Amino acid sequence: GGRAGPPPVPSASLVLIITAYNTVFNATGTPDGFEYILAIDWFMDRLRTTLNVTGDCVVSGLVAAWAAEDDDTLEGSDQGQPQKELEDTSDKEVIEA
Repeated sequence: GGRAGPPPVPSASLVLIITAYNTVFNATGTPDGFEYILAIDWFMDRLRTTLNVTGDCVVSGLVAAWAAEDDDTLEGSDQGQPQKELEDTSDKEVIEA
């Protein structure tokens, strides 16, 4: 199945930053001042993880609530209810006119 959100790899954004920098500026290696980005990314990675987990929890809660509403609406209808069995007429006398 697919997923929405960042990949489940720690500090995956650092690879993206280096790749984008090297592509845009036609360079190789790490950019100047990358150590500052490295220091800040630790905290930003925690925030991204928190946001991702919170979003997953909210969506799971919404789906559970909507599923419960669907169950409630089905209880009042004929759907989901066992059908009434037909009356057994095999032992009754058949009267022909």
